[in-house]
Amino acid sequence: MSLYFRSDWERAEKYLQQGIGQSRKAGANITTTNFLNSLGLVARGRGDLTKAMEYWRQALETWKAILPGTAYEGAGLLNMAILLAQRGDLAEAENYNHRAFALYEKINKDRGPSEGQAFILDNLGMVAWRRGELEKAERYSRKAVEIIAKLDPGTAEQGEALSDLAIVLEARGNHREAADCLRQSIAILAKLAPGSPEAAEDFQNLGNIAMHRADFNGAEQNYLQALAMKAKLAPQGLSVAETLNSLAEVALDRDQVTKSRGYYEQALALREKLAPRSTDHAETLGALAGIARREGQLEQAAKVAFRFGHDLPMLMTQPRPAPKTEYPPR
Repeated sequence: MSLYFRSDWERAEKYLQQGIGQSRKAGANITTTNFLNSLGLVARGRGDLTKAMEYWRQALETWKAILPGTAYEGAGLLNMAILLAQRGDLAEAENYNHRAFALYEKINKDRGPSEGQAFILDNLGMVAWRRGELEKAERYSRKAVEIIAKLDPGTAEQGEALSDLAIVLEARGNHREAADCLRQSIAILAKLAPGSPEAAEDFQNLGNIAMHRADFNGAEQNYLQALAMKAKLAPQGLSVAETLNSLAEVALDRDQVTKSRGYYEQALALREKLAPRSTDHAETLGALAGIARREGQLEQAAKVAFRFGHDLPMLMTQPRPAPKTEYPPR
């Protein structure tokens, strides 16, 4: 099993950097570019999208120069599309996806849909989902799952496509099928990459589905499973904060206020450090302020609220949003 699938980022990066050094000395441009591509995967796995973008942009430019019009260039375009979508640049992500799809269509015009085209359809489904175009998103995602099931059954790629389809189905209110897709993905990853970031996100999203059903026991069980995995991968990461925040919501819905406050405070410490003044930071501060207000601690509520800004007190009077189904860090 590769160090990437074990999520052993530090060792993976160390060996890849050594490989790049040797390949550059040998003048092996294709090998160097493949190492850059792998370093991008490691950086993305760590959540460092800026570094991942840097590596993948270098790889794409090299592939375009030495292997234009090939699947290598298509893979580079696809990687860029994934990162741009994660960063929220949906228009540019869609542009890269369509460029990659056109290239793969040309390459595979006599052979039918390819794995690369399935990945692009999956990406387009996620872009449409983030735009709220749910019917289009489901159409893209189902087609991607169909193609990958034929070409790559039982692979991590099939698990990823199922997980992404689950996100779309959940958004459309099809909770049962969404949960089935996630369980299929978890079963695949249990054989290939147990404890991986992708598996953790699947458990997170199963928890979200359970919350929508008001199944607090199921939600807590899945969130705790996600937290255990995430804490091993990146204990001080924003993904851990996401799950802590979710566990706080479960506890609050059960009227376990002290427990809820503890989870929110742990989530706040991470979000305040890593994503200050973000929407997620505001959400956690607002929840803590709401708890203080609920307990009659108005002075404390005001102190918490104004740590963010003058607009935050409004959050204390608003109902908490339903759990979010996050875009997975593929």
